[in-house]
Parts: sequence; C-alpha cells; structure tokens
Amino acid sequence: MEKEIKLRIQIQPKDMHHFLVQQNYRSFSGIFGVICSLAALVFLLLTYSSNTQSKNIILILIAALFLVVQPLQLKLVSIQKVQTVPSFKEPLEYTLCEQGIKVQQKEEEAQMTWEDVRKIRETKKSIFIYTSPVSAFILPKEQYKEQLKTVKDIIKVHVKEDKCQWKKN
Repeated sequence: MEKEIKLRIQIQPKDMHHFLVQQNYRSFSGIFGVICSLAALVFLLLTYSSNTQSKNIILILIAALFLVVQPLQLKLVSIQKVQTVPSFKEPLEYTLCEQGIKVQQKEEEAQMTWEDVRKIRETKKSIFIYTSPVSAFILPKEQYKEQLKTVKDIIKVHVKEDKCQWKKN
C-alpha cells in the first residue's frame, strides 16, 4: 500500500450541492422537515375538497417548504459558495500521508492529524472527511477515480472503523 497520495480537487457547484443535501437531509431536522412536508401533502390530498381555501394554501406552503423550497435554496447556496468563497476559486491539493491530511492552495498550507478527523462518510459521488460536525473536506470521486482504492485504503489504516461510514457496494 502507498504511504502517501496527492489529490488535486476543484470544487464545483454540483459537489457543494451534493455535500449540502447530504448534510441537511441526513440530520434529524432535515428528516423531520421532510416528514412534516409529506404529512401536509398527504393531508392536503385527502381533505382538499372539505378544507377552506386558506387551510389548503397553508398545507401547500408547508408541503413545498422542505420538498421544493429547501432543495432550491441548497442549489442556490452551493452556486453562491463556490463562486464567492476564495478557497473554492483555485484547486485544493490534498496530501494523505502517515501524519494526516495536508491541504495546500497557492502559498497557504494547513495540516491536520488523523486523530482530528471526526467522521468519514462515503456516498456514491464523494468521500467527505469531516473536520467538525458541519465542515468537511469534499473529495468528489470523479476527480480521482484511478486513485479511489488507494485513498480508501489510506483512510482505513489511519481512521478508526467506528468513525467511517463506507458506501455499501
């Protein structure tokens, strides 16, 4: 197994959107919001003809809140973040090695140890390396397909298994 691997990652709006959707809809509040919206939609469909117009409008708004409005908002936020946050304008260079993860961009550099990793989550499209409950390094798989197995092997060696959520094949 390789002891070090370098990745050059350019975050795109679709990558940020994927992360934000995963972050929002895997939380208690995200799941609760979807359930409330679905319940409002079902109630609307079952009682539409017997409801007052104002009650139907309220049910439509509640149903749309987490099923339409929030996904659109996440899409817009992801585009805005990638376009306005300076660190997303240039590719980030990640080095995964024995000591931890080194992130470089132009002259700036930061390093974190493997012990500082809070969680690893793999999805179909990305690997997220969480540095806090809401912040993560986003590693879109399409940008390092040939190195995916090596990346996962390095992480598995250095991060405790209970912190890792690997995608089931």
